[in-house]
Amino acid sequence: MSRMRKRGVSFLALVAAVVLPSCARDAPPSAGAPVSVARTTEDAGSPVPTALPAPSPPRVRLLPVPPQQDAAFDLPKPADVDPKLASAAAELFALGMADPRGLPYRAIEVPTGSVWSGVGERVQTRGFLLPKTGDARHCVLWSGVVHPCVELTGNAQPTVDDDVKELAKRDAQERAKYKQENPKGTFHRSGSIGEGYAVAAETPTWTKVVMLVRLGKFPLADTVRRAIDPIPTSAQEDFFLLAATEWLWARYDRGVTSHMAGDDGLAYESLAGLMEAWAKADATCDARGVRRQSEPNATGPASHFSFLAGTDVLLADNERRARAGVAPFDLTKTLALPPKERIAALIARLDEVNERQWGQPGGVSLGRSPIVEALVKEGEAAVEPLIDVIEKDTRLTRSVHFWRDFSRHRSVLGVHEAAYSAVAQILHVSVFTPAATGDDLSARGADGRRAVALAIRAHVAKWKGVSLEERWYRVLADDKAPPAEWAEAAMLATTTTNVTVLASSMVFTTTITSSVGPAAGFKGEVLRGHAAPSVTVLLEKRARAVTDGRQRCALSHALVTWDPGASEAAGEAVFAELVREELAGKGGRECLSTLTLDRVTAHHAHALLDYADWLERAKPESSGFGNLEAFHPMALHPKDPDVARAATRIFAKGSPWLPAVGDKKADINLVSMVKLPLSIDPLRQRVLEYLDDKTVIGTTQVREGGGLSMSFNSGASTGTSVPQDDPRVPAAGTKQTLRMADYVAWEVSTNQDALKSSPRFGVYWSEAARNQALRTMKQTIERLP
Repeated sequence: MSRMRKRGVSFLALVAAVVLPSCARDAPPSAGAPVSVARTTEDAGSPVPTALPAPSPPRVRLLPVPPQQDAAFDLPKPADVDPKLASAAAELFALGMADPRGLPYRAIEVPTGSVWSGVGERVQTRGFLLPKTGDARHCVLWSGVVHPCVELTGNAQPTVDDDVKELAKRDAQERAKYKQENPKGTFHRSGSIGEGYAVAAETPTWTKVVMLVRLGKFPLADTVRRAIDPIPTSAQEDFFLLAATEWLWARYDRGVTSHMAGDDGLAYESLAGLMEAWAKADATCDARGVRRQSEPNATGPASHFSFLAGTDVLLADNERRARAGVAPFDLTKTLALPPKERIAALIARLDEVNERQWGQPGGVSLGRSPIVEALVKEGEAAVEPLIDVIEKDTRLTRSVHFWRDFSRHRSVLGVHEAAYSAVAQILHVSVFTPAATGDDLSARGADGRRAVALAIRAHVAKWKGVSLEERWYRVLADDKAPPAEWAEAAMLATTTTNVTVLASSMVFTTTITSSVGPAAGFKGEVLRGHAAPSVTVLLEKRARAVTDGRQRCALSHALVTWDPGASEAAGEAVFAELVREELAGKGGRECLSTLTLDRVTAHHAHALLDYADWLERAKPESSGFGNLEAFHPMALHPKDPDVARAATRIFAKGSPWLPAVGDKKADINLVSMVKLPLSIDPLRQRVLEYLDDKTVIGTTQVREGGGLSMSFNSGASTGTSVPQDDPRVPAAGTKQTLRMADYVAWEVSTNQDALKSSPRFGVYWSEAARNQALRTMKQTIERLP
């Protein structure tokens, strides 16, 4: 950790320092004025940090410095420990990894962070207890950081030796279990980047290895090292690089989650000095002969620790908040202000937008924030101030976007993202297209913000004084407009009035539908009386003209829903073209299903016949879950003669859409087809056959903590949880055979579409219990109408 005394801060300066909130993960948030800071991100490249952010007033330390942090450390003899590992340990502690020497080892509880909510679980683990300072307790954790903690008393005190022995015991058990289940496989341990994994006593990590070296427990360090897989074998897998990655990530991740939770004090302690440590860690790796990995589209020199990009911006924002202090915010009182003051006050608090990501991959629905919603209601009066925010404001929200929670990628969203969401909803326009699920406007830096602001200003100038509906019409009537704009105008004009689409600068958008009954008309309803050419003519013209499958799908959907009676011939022609593309392997199954249902709703005579003809010629995809898109119309219209004919062929014995009964090598993904409604008669017959098939296709095993693993003879595997209220759950570690009938019954029982009321089935039950449940399930299926 960075230390105040090394920063040259005097006692008088400390007395006059700004005091931050306490280290509780639920500390109140604060706000303040913008500060201009350049941003670097992982997606925009990984420049080596060359300068620290502008200094803020000095602050009182919140986390104590371990008493032996700067005490001498003699490198162990080569006979005791690998010299490269010894030097890695020395270099890491010189950078600031928390030193555990001389501290009692105790059972503790620590609060952890979560990228999903900011606040994670309180984890019971072991750590090195620091001397008490006031009412606060802090520990050196196995992640190499100092953290607030609570000492757990009442039990025998743990020892480092016993905990490492337990770690080795678990490792041996895991390897033996893997070898038993995969005789020809190679054991590979998949670690975790979560804070809970890093601080646990029983997990083998590189920070734990170097801390044991620091403690002089060389045999124990080697024990943990051997539990990690793979063990470094080349310079590119350097000990320092591996341990530094874990330690630097622990600091950065804690800084991000503390910022999310409004704990600005802990965020500061995590981030202060991190830019300097990053630069030194990169230099150390270079000196140790580790080659830097270049990244696509890099705007600067590559880094060994590219996940730290953005640290300077987050720290600067933290310091800005400290300078401004904590200011209470009352939305109700703000909304009572005069319009101009109200808009300014709402914009000033965009840094307290704290919406959370809803999935992975997924997006952050900033439009759901009450602050953003209030700005949207201001309408055009808020547009120009919001554009200024997009262009110039470098403050951060408390919202974080990420690719996956298990990947070292975090994007703390700027207030310009929230402003973009608001202005895009006001103007009903999208001028930013993300390139991937982990991409967002914050990743594009200052140039990206300016480009978006420029595009929005051009849009405002172009359509000044033109109504929203007339704008949609003019776009559709413009032969030179980009096809993407045709598709967007068509979608907006044919969206019903009870639907709100929250604009986003990420791949995903959020759609909210209010229940106002079937009378909801289209938002572009006023255009039905427009002078020639009609909207119907324009939609048909554009649907036939575009070549992009998604745009054609959007335009054809708009056409069929806008004018069901006049769109039959055009709908049939577009469907035929989409079929040709899908059969040629260009995708479009979801669009074909959607357009089929649109045509059925519009009472097009050949809608289901065209669908059935296509489905009979289609081929299953490698993933059964991808195949389900093709069967939505069949699930809704199983008794239609044309659909029934296609179903008979598709679900016949030996069909490539389903594995043959008794085939041990069947792709388990194809069994997902049983998730379709069993009102499809041919599918129902195949499922009944599956439920009679007792061929062993794998094994199941109940895991500690309520998990269940299923391993298949084909080499595939999957996992799930077991219901905690099921008394038939066997003891952890129980292993049983998995039959085709068991797996299919489990798939059916976990799917509400297959059976409206499906009997419970557990693949982990005893064989006798499973056999009885199979008989009950068969009887239920046979009674289906």
